[in-house]
Amino acid sequence: MLPFYQNQYSELHCFDTDGINFPPHLHEPIELFYSVNGTAQIQTNRQQYLLSNGGLAIIFPNILHAYQTPPGGSNSFILAICPLALTGSFTNTLLKQHPKIPVLQAGQIHEDVAYAMRALQKQSLEQPNAAANQALVQLILARVLPELVFERNTDVQRTDLISRMIFYLSENFTRPISLEDLSSALGVSKYYLSRVFSGQLMTSFNQYVNSLRVNLAQNLLRSTKKSVLDICYECGFDSQRTFNRAFKELCGASPSAYRNTIF
Repeated sequence: MLPFYQNQYSELHCFDTDGINFPPHLHEPIELFYSVNGTAQIQTNRQQYLLSNGGLAIIFPNILHAYQTPPGGSNSFILAICPLALTGSFTNTLLKQHPKIPVLQAGQIHEDVAYAMRALQKQSLEQPNAAANQALVQLILARVLPELVFERNTDVQRTDLISRMIFYLSENFTRPISLEDLSSALGVSKYYLSRVFSGQLMTSFNQYVNSLRVNLAQNLLRSTKKSVLDICYECGFDSQRTFNRAFKELCGASPSAYRNTIF
């Protein structure tokens, strides 16, 4: 899964994955993350939640969120990124508020949710059917929203700054980049940006950039035959030693060992 600031999605995207480690990001489409098997840590608005087997996380528009799944094991998840055009009469609710707790465990959700998530994933492998996708997304929302407690959206100005930060870094993380570069590009004090990283994103600037680079490296290790060294430099690392250390810290294995588990 590549780093993104996801305003580019105009159609539903749904896929299955055995694991996902993605740094804090936000976007307009809603996101549905269903655990077929395995656990995942979900972070939204500086809070951490554990998603277990059969549970669902729902991320509302422009809500900061991140995922982390443990390495190894027999994890299986379905992720659906759903544009608001599919949400029908639920759109107003989705735009004006967000769930106090965005995770529902297996015992809290209707069996229709599991059916609809699997159907969305199956449809993604077949000829696109916009009407069917819309019906499935709205079925999920109809079953899930009544189970949630909502809070109204606030702090638009800070969210806008975070959006600009994330967008800039997603466009520039593969080149040498510093907190000073980000400060200059956004016209915001680097000391204030540092506080936003630690206070809102719950990470440091360097950790955030490394997580983007490692995420891209995972994708390249899975989908290409490029050498580990070539991937290291393509992702923006200045040495293989730094690459190996950052990759192992986030993925629990070296890049070479990670690739060996796939092929």
